[in-house]
Amino acid sequence: MFVLFLACSSPPPSAPPAEPHVAPAPAPVREVLAPSPLELRAEIREAGLGDRLAAQVPTTLPSEIAEGNPDQSALKTGVLFARTLLGPPPDAAGRLERLRAMRAGLAHIQTDPEHLELVDAAITQLENETVAWDDLLGELDSAVQDLWPNASDGALTGPMLQAGAWLAGIHAVASAVVDANDDAAADRLLRRSEVARWFLGYVRSDDGDAKLGPTAHAVSKALSDLDTVFGREHIGVEGAREVQRITSDLLELAL
Repeated sequence: MFVLFLACSSPPPSAPPAEPHVAPAPAPVREVLAPSPLELRAEIREAGLGDRLAAQVPTTLPSEIAEGNPDQSALKTGVLFARTLLGPPPDAAGRLERLRAMRAGLAHIQTDPEHLELVDAAITQLENETVAWDDLLGELDSAVQDLWPNASDGALTGPMLQAGAWLAGIHAVASAVVDANDDAAADRLLRRSEVARWFLGYVRSDDGDAKLGPTAHAVSKALSDLDTVFGREHIGVEGAREVQRITSDLLELAL
């Protein structure tokens, strides 16, 4: 907060002392620039492709989500979030399976206890049939944006989880555009350079090298390639196919 003082060289004797003027605090900056899965879904519905989206979300879910490198686990958890929020509704057993897998992934990357409690509560509500699935999706979507897991060990788990959710979401968006063969929708929905560069700011060091291990390197390359496509004057369906390919190659890491 900046404090500005009004200075007067010699104020009249009758004038009261000038009061310090405190500048208003700046508006809070949204920490997560990337649209969440449900925000992506709303955008594609507005573009008239909503009936195509769920069919383009792969039903394959990440395996061994709570094992190995924390960044890879975070990427897998993000993909699981997006496919759960954007894909066709699973049956009751599938819903519980997905939530328990999310919980395992979040625990593995040492997220804040409040996030684990949220998922635990959701599991209990589903078991007791006291929550509607759509309402639960809204809570999970908010959690995607709020998650910033503990990175005290130097891992990129918070940004990597959100990157996984966004990349899985943008893959579904590009697939819906290709399915509709809609050049205008491609140009409208796939101008995402700002988001790609935002994530690159986390997965690359100041000298441009990808941080940590192979997951960061793979995500860095994918984001850079996507930025190139997103920045074209005309993206079109051919550009959407490139986005499909780039994200498909990356998402293989999350299976």
